[in-house]
Amino acid sequence: MLLKLVTFNLKRTILRWDKRNFLNRVAAIQEFFAQQKPDLVGTQELTIRDLRQAEVALPQYRWIGLGRGGGHRSEFSAIFYRPDRLRLLDQGTFWLSSHPERPGSRGLMAVFPRICTWGLFETVETGQKIRVYNTHLDHVSPLARAEGIRVIQEHIHRHQSPQADGTILMGDFNASPASKVLRMLRDSDRRIFTHDSYTLTLQKEPLCCRTYHGFSGKVNGRPIDYIFVSGGLEIADAAIDRGVYDNQYPSDHYPIVMELALPARA
Repeated sequence: MLLKLVTFNLKRTILRWDKRNFLNRVAAIQEFFAQQKPDLVGTQELTIRDLRQAEVALPQYRWIGLGRGGGHRSEFSAIFYRPDRLRLLDQGTFWLSSHPERPGSRGLMAVFPRICTWGLFETVETGQKIRVYNTHLDHVSPLARAEGIRVIQEHIHRHQSPQADGTILMGDFNASPASKVLRMLRDSDRRIFTHDSYTLTLQKEPLCCRTYHGFSGKVNGRPIDYIFVSGGLEIADAAIDRGVYDNQYPSDHYPIVMELALPARA
């Protein structure tokens, strides 16, 4: 069975009169969803106001998550999913700090509280289960980013279950492929993830991989957005979508689109 995954920093509304606020881009976002038809989308930055607008624009999707300030406060790392394709079995949000269960807690050197939202999903068609994590790491401190990944890795290891056919981690890591954060995911003794969107995309297009473009349309450069998948899951395809929708870019980041093959059950 194939699932289509997306990670997409959708840029929150900061100033309501900004011509690039979320409301002025929601038609482009709606068109992106209509064309790509993703099953799961890890979003970053949206506030509850933005998410309420997304609910209206994307009625075929549901979402899970909490704000990083706790409850509906501040930015979310919301996961959108198609209920006709996936059943939500469990979910949660934890903070990337020394007290992950404490809402609004901040990690060492982090400018803001940072979070990771996760969901355990079951495919409607086959009953296969995947655990999906979505995060947005600190934008300033490498130390805070490394601490955030450590907390995420610990959570994944504590909650690994034989009932899940695989684990996915996606998001805006604010880190280049050569950074400590990415090395922690690739080189850890307790390594979980065996494949990622960057490696596959780089094989197809060596200068391809900028994911933050600031509405400029630039292509060459390093990514900061990624999708990682665990062993047992096969990446059928991965690409950076640089498309213009409704005559504009949907965000200041390009989305990463991945087609994932779930293992056949005996």
